[in-house]
Amino acid sequence: MKSKRSIPLTDKLPLYFILLGIIVLAASGILAFYSTREALLDRTFDQLISVRTEKQKRVEKFFGDARAKADRLTRSAQFQNKEITGMNEISDEDQLFSHIFLLHPESQTIYFQSAPLEISKGELSTLLKKISDTLTIPSHRPYFLDINLPGFKHLVLVQKVPARPLALFIINQKGINSIMLENNPHNGLGESGEAYLVGQDRFMRSQSRFIANSVYAIEVNSTSVERAMKGETGIEIIHDYRDIPVLSSFSLFTINGLQMAVLAEIDLEEAMVPVYKIRNRIFLISIIISMIVFLFSFFGVRRIIKPIIVLKDAAFRIGKGEFDLRLPVNNNDEIGDLTQSFNQMTARLEEQTQELKTQKQKQLRSMIDGQEYERQRFSRELHDGLGQSLSAIKMQLEGSIGLETNERNKKTRDLLASIDVTIDEVRRMSNNLQPVLLDNFGISTALQNLCNEIAPTAPFNLMSEIEEIDVKLSKRIQTYLFRIAQEGLNNIVKHASAGEVGLNFFVQDGTLVLSIEDDGKGFDIKVIGKTKGQGLDNMIQRASLINGKIDLNSVPGKGTIITVSLPVNCKK
Repeated sequence: MKSKRSIPLTDKLPLYFILLGIIVLAASGILAFYSTREALLDRTFDQLISVRTEKQKRVEKFFGDARAKADRLTRSAQFQNKEITGMNEISDEDQLFSHIFLLHPESQTIYFQSAPLEISKGELSTLLKKISDTLTIPSHRPYFLDINLPGFKHLVLVQKVPARPLALFIINQKGINSIMLENNPHNGLGESGEAYLVGQDRFMRSQSRFIANSVYAIEVNSTSVERAMKGETGIEIIHDYRDIPVLSSFSLFTINGLQMAVLAEIDLEEAMVPVYKIRNRIFLISIIISMIVFLFSFFGVRRIIKPIIVLKDAAFRIGKGEFDLRLPVNNNDEIGDLTQSFNQMTARLEEQTQELKTQKQKQLRSMIDGQEYERQRFSRELHDGLGQSLSAIKMQLEGSIGLETNERNKKTRDLLASIDVTIDEVRRMSNNLQPVLLDNFGISTALQNLCNEIAPTAPFNLMSEIEEIDVKLSKRIQTYLFRIAQEGLNNIVKHASAGEVGLNFFVQDGTLVLSIEDDGKGFDIKVIGKTKGQGLDNMIQRASLINGKIDLNSVPGKGTIITVSLPVNCKK
């Protein structure tokens, strides 16, 4: 199975830094963009509201001035004079009216018109009928009327005149346009903004900034106009009469029966130009910061990671056994602390490895010495016991040559007795090498037999308490316990000069205990612990190999207690 190719930290950390930087910059940029956008939109709407309010006040003043002037003129002597003279000067005083008519609605007779106006008799008849059908004029009070007929499209101020039937004042469109239409980019409407009026029929009542001859010609059905006609005042982003997204401020203008929507608008694209500039700047700054983060990540992270890579390579070398490796400590931070700890660890590993080598050599030497000791002991037993017995048998055989029958029979009987002794010696030696009772009957029987063999010839009184344990032990554990007991008793025979010796073997609280105690001369544990004898070392080694624990308790002149404990699972 192929292992996945790992990505080194020198690649991952810069990538993480860059991704984190991009995320932070993106979040900050988006937040800044939308915050700026909302602030700019609020500011632009405030400007539009200000422009619309200012335009509306001026339009209201314009129509108020027109109404006041019409009222003043209709009460003047000129209108009272049936032979009207000098009326041509009236339309030239200002831009309030483009034409003034004095006529009789029933006879459709025009008594006076301030300036020529192309209107046919039929159009005049339609106009007068429209006025009479839609208007009830109070006596001597001016009233505005928005006329949108095929041949007559004007804003008209209508008023009865004393001694005259009817006066019509046509509002001068130039006066309205001079208020609403401005091409100055510094007036708060910029390059694409405009303010205009819309009548109830949804047609424009002031000149568009973008479309010529738009009065009574361009229909405006935007949501701002619809809301304004319902009497609402507000702001919103809409599509205007050109189907272009704009910011719009709207309200309804009403005066003497005349209702028109007043709107101030600016293209959304122009309003968002500062936001787009800020967005571009944020994007540029983000690129610059990203490059800085990349360079810092590429070089800075590599500098930070370099000691870790050195530690990693050193760890691989340690794994190959180079325990003498030491790294220089070049940092006064956590990396430096880690490097120092690494050096301490390698030093400890080197010491422990050396100790393990020494211990291994010692164990190997102990094993070889033990084998050599066993060979020597076996050799001595063969020489001193079996060898002497066989020599004696040989001498008896040689001595029986040439004897008489009775003497030869006596020698034969002696020879058979010697052979029996030799056979017993061979059995004893075989039993020492590998007790047959241990294999056939278990550790308890083998220990009891060991005590029985040593007791008759031992220079001390040997007492034993050996339980028949109900624990299943492996052959290796039984053999090691037997050898520990055998070694302990042999050491007492050779060195202890004891008078009383006790061997106990039992199970208590899940622990198997083998205890050998004597009242001999004892020894100093501190001295012996530094230079253990071969027999004592063999006992300790065997106990450790079966996961047992051996305790030595000895006082010079007061004897020795050797206790081996081994955790076991008892059968219920």
